[in-house]
Parts: sequence; structure tokens; C-alpha cells
Amino acid sequence: MPAFSDTAYQAGYEVFDPTVSRDIIGSAIADASLSLSGERISDHESVDGIRFSLQGERLALDGTLSISVAGSTTVVAMDDASCEATDLRVKVIEKVGRG
Repeated sequence: MPAFSDTAYQAGYEVFDPTVSRDIIGSAIADASLSLSGERISDHESVDGIRFSLQGERLALDGTLSISVAGSTTVVAMDDASCEATDLRVKVIEKVGRG
């Protein structure tokens, strides 16, 4: 189960190939530190009469994702160039018809 706080994200995952079988073939471990970037986010979107308002801040992150399959481990960066992390408040505003 993922552990998420104001300063860190850590999680473990099972890896499987759904095209071959449902057997677990490996694991993945995510471990990153988080910090406020100072970059504000303000966005509004509408879909099918529902309006979404997103307000918050982009988070800076620095860490790794380690993927182990068949005895081989690959480590990739979890950083601002390869991932995105945000601290957002989302408001959903549904348009109500008057009739």
C-alpha cells in the first residue's frame, strides 16, 4: 500500500504480464522525496456540463523507481523531468437545469 505524506511518497507494487498469465513476475518499489516548488496551479475545465476547478501547487520530487523482473533490476529516476506531482484541491460544479 502506498505511503504518502507532505514530504515523501513510498510504495511497492507487484508486476505481472497480463498477456501471458496473471502470475506475478516481479516487483516495483517507488521512493521519492517531495517538496513545494512555489509554482501555483490554477485551471478550470468543463466536460458535459460539469465544471472542474483545480487550485494548488506543483511539487518538486526526487527519487527512484526500482523494477525487478526475472532476477534483473532496472532503476529509473522519479524526478521533475520524468514525473509530475501536485498538491491540488479539486472542486466539481455540476450545472443543474431549471425546469
